[in-house]
Amino acid sequence: MYGLIFGKFAPLHNGHVNFIKESAKHCDTLVVVVSYDDKFNVKQTGFWKKYLTLENRLEWLNKEFKDYDDIIITYVDESGLKGYPNSWQEYANLVYDAFYDATGVKSPNMVFSSEWEYDDGIKTYFPESVHVVIDSNRKAVTISATQIREHLYVHWEYLPRSVQFTLAKKIALIGIESTGKTSLSERLAKHYVAPVVPEFAKEFIINELKGVEKNIDDNHYDMFATKQLESIWELYDGSELVFIDTNAFITGFYQRLYTGKISKHVEQLLQSEEYDLILYLDNDVEWIDDGMRYHGTPTLRQKAKVLFELTLLEYDVSYVKIDGTYDERFNKAIKHINEVLR
Repeated sequence: MYGLIFGKFAPLHNGHVNFIKESAKHCDTLVVVVSYDDKFNVKQTGFWKKYLTLENRLEWLNKEFKDYDDIIITYVDESGLKGYPNSWQEYANLVYDAFYDATGVKSPNMVFSSEWEYDDGIKTYFPESVHVVIDSNRKAVTISATQIREHLYVHWEYLPRSVQFTLAKKIALIGIESTGKTSLSERLAKHYVAPVVPEFAKEFIINELKGVEKNIDDNHYDMFATKQLESIWELYDGSELVFIDTNAFITGFYQRLYTGKISKHVEQLLQSEEYDLILYLDNDVEWIDDGMRYHGTPTLRQKAKVLFELTLLEYDVSYVKIDGTYDERFNKAIKHINEVLR
């Protein structure tokens, strides 16, 4: 038995997730078709235009149902159609093609929806399928995508973790050694009651390399950058804001500082990472020897700073530079973060 669901999932919410899971119970294989329409996206605010991409919608569904072998995620692009309810036949043709490509089967046995208003259209354009309506009154999860688009943070708890992760504000702290990245990220996390993702490389060096940074070899840098980015997802707890102590760019900088070059893998990762705000901490605070640092003299610190800022420029990294005492940095950081949260 084959089932079919189609919808925009803009954005995916827990009502959708529940609907898909309940539908899957009625068939052996369920095909979920994401309907993408440029005309719909053009009407959205700048925020939602940015995030309601086809890529994001597919990623959200794939992450939520990655462990469900009986659920297939695919899509159609209906941008060239007139839209509901004027293009039922053309839209049905697109869906049939996507369904066949996913299953090798011509038509589904059942088409699931949560709206009785689709009954005539489904009976007319999917005549070989039974229309099954699930939770039309939204009693299981009392939310709609429209409500979420209108008041995102009011309805934040209705979003699956994958969607929350995409929409959460991500603040990265960068800088050369001994500029207070870790202490500031922890202080900010406490202030905003938000999670902080620690520096993976530092913990690895302490636990696996006996705390000696010079024990790092070329192969470690690729792993450091990969694990740093993976840690953001793994440690994310569903908060609206998350702080990241060091990013893949920092890995690339230290690789260049110590080896003279940045590997292709690290370069790809630092070019792909995205943050809502990057705070670059200047090196105008006292250098503190923690047993793992090697650039404590004024000459070495200046050399590292020059290379750091040249690398920022080369990779076109957008950032806000903050300086001053630890308290002044904290207050400046709060000002810039609050601007992002507006």
